[in-house]
Amino acid sequence: MNNLEKYEYWMQYANYDLETAEAMLKSKRYVYVAFTCQQAIEKAVKALHVLYTGNEAPKSHNILYVFELIFNNEEYCNNISDEHFEKDKEKYKTLFTTLHSYYIAERYTDYKRQVSESLREENSKELLDKTKEVFKWLESLKQY
Repeated sequence: MNNLEKYEYWMQYANYDLETAEAMLKSKRYVYVAFTCQQAIEKAVKALHVLYTGNEAPKSHNILYVFELIFNNEEYCNNISDEHFEKDKEKYKTLFTTLHSYYIAERYTDYKRQVSESLREENSKELLDKTKEVFKWLESLKQY
């Protein structure tokens, strides 16, 4: 597979995870809304990593780390035609960090319980809406 095909492969599964997050919201499974939002953004960022660097995505679930591997590199940033890229990059870093905590929650039972208790319909919907916003932005970075 070439880089574009690998990108499309990652994005296919990222879209699937985003659709799953929507289904989980409808079924009121809020911890899984958070987890699948994390998975969707992680896969979208890994898709960009493959596209931009030509390397396989790192085996890390830390979205911000993978994102910064790409976009802290001047070579790749110079290829972005979005005039608001730097501002948006800063704005979305918080969501990357928040989503990473939901990945961790899925792996550790006690933490998962705590996260479950904090997630309700309203904040799960907000998380999903924000995830969709970031997802669209990440898709727009397919310029390389």
